[in-house]
Amino acid sequence: MAASRHVILVGGSVRAAATDAVRGGFIVTAIDRFGDQDLLAIADRWFPLDDDDAWLDRLIELPRGPIIPVGGFNWPSSAKAKLLQDQVVTYPRPEMLRQIDSPRELNDLADSANIQFPETHWLDDLGSLQTTQSKHEAESWIYLHKPWQHAGGVGICAGSGTPPVSHYAQRFIRGEPIGVNFIAANSGTTARCHLLGTFRAMTHKRDREQRFLYGGSIGPVCVSAIQTQTLQSLGESIAKRFGLVGLFNVDLVLDPAGKLWLLEINPRFSASMELLETQSLIKMHLECQSSLDLGKFNNFHYAKTGLEPCTSFSCKRIVYAKCSMTIGELPRGTSDVQFVDIPARGMHIAAGDPAFTIIVRNAPTMRAALKTALRQVAIFEHQHRDHQNHDCEAGQIIERSR
Repeated sequence: MAASRHVILVGGSVRAAATDAVRGGFIVTAIDRFGDQDLLAIADRWFPLDDDDAWLDRLIELPRGPIIPVGGFNWPSSAKAKLLQDQVVTYPRPEMLRQIDSPRELNDLADSANIQFPETHWLDDLGSLQTTQSKHEAESWIYLHKPWQHAGGVGICAGSGTPPVSHYAQRFIRGEPIGVNFIAANSGTTARCHLLGTFRAMTHKRDREQRFLYGGSIGPVCVSAIQTQTLQSLGESIAKRFGLVGLFNVDLVLDPAGKLWLLEINPRFSASMELLETQSLIKMHLECQSSLDLGKFNNFHYAKTGLEPCTSFSCKRIVYAKCSMTIGELPRGTSDVQFVDIPARGMHIAAGDPAFTIIVRNAPTMRAALKTALRQVAIFEHQHRDHQNHDCEAGQIIERSR
């Protein structure tokens, strides 16, 4: 791929990827749903990602450069999609995504990697019920209905019975949700993969209607040497099976018995990647499109015992508004705590929407630093709540703790 210093980042929120890309020396065009202050400060251009695919019309206005989708991107189904045909898009094509999302493919992959895959049910194109298991006891299990197209846990809920065509039903596995980040190089005949880091995921547990919504990550955490080897082998199998190139993320659950359960594969820059302390991952992602050299990642290896933070770890926590409010001046950060994804001053935030994100890096006492930041957020929300919201008191922010 010809070198270009201009990249086009597209997804639900691209601030983290844009920060990484600018660190790598790139000029960024950002296309997302928020246009936060800190994104606008570093991007050369920004325009909104809209549901009617109008953003595709803007591509002809831009300098040539690779399109790098992040979370929240779906291939457009409109006729305008032809505008992408002549672009370099570092993301699997729709037919490959269907294979990556296929429960049968994931079940076979898990079997070959000697890990588990939850029983899953869905309707095929003819309306026939399909399952990854021949024997099941649905009455004794909790099922989740998951949209085929989702990001960050949006739309996942407890369900029963046959799922609608837009969803699939999957057995809920109790345990510790983890996200594992990889980078891969692939020549078609040779695939190489490196495990970058494992992160513990936090979910939106205190909001019953959105309890599986992504709430943040902490890590890198250390799993056992055997589990690390299993994860490395899994990454290599994924890269080879699906021909993945560059960054990708795998969501799993580590159950109380120590078994790993595969949930899904996200072939893109993931939310937890900004917690990895390294040179630009976007730069490496692009380099992998034409190189098999992964030696520069040899310093990333976490193989200590137990699902505990490594010596150097960080935390990312999304703050969702407990009540509607109007954004004013955000709390000030410290050497340990940073506030990012900052909405424009005066913007109205509805209850339940993401307000901003807290990042704590390498604090001497992580829990204390996060508590202090959340206390600042509680005061902020109390001061900036809309006057008609009398029920929103200080301290009532939605927390996403374990």
